[in-house]
Amino acid sequence: VEASGEANALFVQGSDGAVGIGTGSPSSALQIGDGSGSSDNTIVRVIGGNSSGYSQYQFGDSDNNAMGKLQYNHSDNSLKTFVNNADVMTINSSGQLGIGAAPGTVRESQKLEVVTSADYGGAVLSTWSTAALESPLLDFNRSKSATIGTHTAVADNDNLGWIVFRGSDGVEFLNAAYIAGQVDGAVTGGGTNDMPGRLVFATTPDGSNVATERMRIDSAGNVGIGQAPFATHDNYATLRLGGNGQLLTQKAVQVSSLVIISNNAQYDTDGSWEYVSTDEATQLIFRHGGYEFGTAPSGTAGNDITFTNRFVIAEAGDVTVSTGNLV
Repeated sequence: VEASGEANALFVQGSDGAVGIGTGSPSSALQIGDGSGSSDNTIVRVIGGNSSGYSQYQFGDSDNNAMGKLQYNHSDNSLKTFVNNADVMTINSSGQLGIGAAPGTVRESQKLEVVTSADYGGAVLSTWSTAALESPLLDFNRSKSATIGTHTAVADNDNLGWIVFRGSDGVEFLNAAYIAGQVDGAVTGGGTNDMPGRLVFATTPDGSNVATERMRIDSAGNVGIGQAPFATHDNYATLRLGGNGQLLTQKAVQVSSLVIISNNAQYDTDGSWEYVSTDEATQLIFRHGGYEFGTAPSGTAGNDITFTNRFVIAEAGDVTVSTGNLV
């Protein structure tokens, strides 16, 4: 059949009944075009009778003529995929993708929801490779530009990504815990390869629906439990315990190393001890195979501390006690 001077506008192949549109040699049951046209685009258009119905492609076999479907619903402008006669994937009018059901619990305009019933939900990332570094990868990317594909530098304290754990209270899903990635310092910008970051771990206490920060790992690798980590000297790593406790040690593996446990004292970036609160301070030093117990009188928060060793046990077992009353 010719149309408007075009040969093979509609062609039925006698040998097997294959139909060609725009081609005289269809290689499948239906072929549209043969790649020889001047246009770069080939369009198949399915138009429904009204805005409340749907347009649909169906895939069947001798047992069922509609086991698979691709269905566009004009009433809500969603696109559904059916497999084994079940709705397995939906893209709604906002471009959100639901696997297992239509997107229904997204709360911050997320683009993907994976739903299951009476089974394990989620996703599996698998890699088969002989290269040591090639493995599953999950990226959380953030630009401070509102235009997709363009870059504006993020700033200190900006959120970069969240992993949130939520449970139902019988009415709705509430936050039980989260892990957040955040910017932890000034970003130079301009492609200077400068991106300081921290991880924040939070849990929700009993009787509440608001998660509270419990632990933080800052850009220097220091850790704070219950509070943000203390800023400390570059040669040292610190673990802050609650408001006033600290565990301090050198980062490098070395001889004459030490570990210090302190209360109301932090080792500052300039290499000095400072009061955390206005109160007395104590410390225990593990060094040279022995123990050193030190105290300091009450001082003002932020001021430098001078510790005095009150009790020392040397590696050989010798004990030194400073002046004071032995109780």
